[in-house]
Amino acid sequence: MSQLSVVVALAAMASAPASAFIIMNDPAQGTLRLDTTVRYNAGWRMGAVDSRFANMFGYDEGETLFKKHDMVMNRLDLLVESDTAIAHAGIINLV
Repeated sequence: MSQLSVVVALAAMASAPASAFIIMNDPAQGTLRLDTTVRYNAGWRMGAVDSRFANMFGYDEGETLFKKHDMVMNRLDLLVESDTAIAHAGIINLV
């Protein structure tokens, strides 16, 4: 994993975990709110390859894929939701 990707990941984790923006707020017409959540997950294999699983049919593909101290998960999630309420009726939209 490069130093740039580590810096970007740390910056994403340091940012606010959830943010809400009110785009339209007029009780007569309705409201529109946009919620965003950014999440970063990373995982490393801490143990050695288990030879009992490495030699079994069906398990050997995943067990030998990563060696000790290899990164096994590197994921950045961006969740965006919109919430719309129009003239006393609520509508929930998932974008």
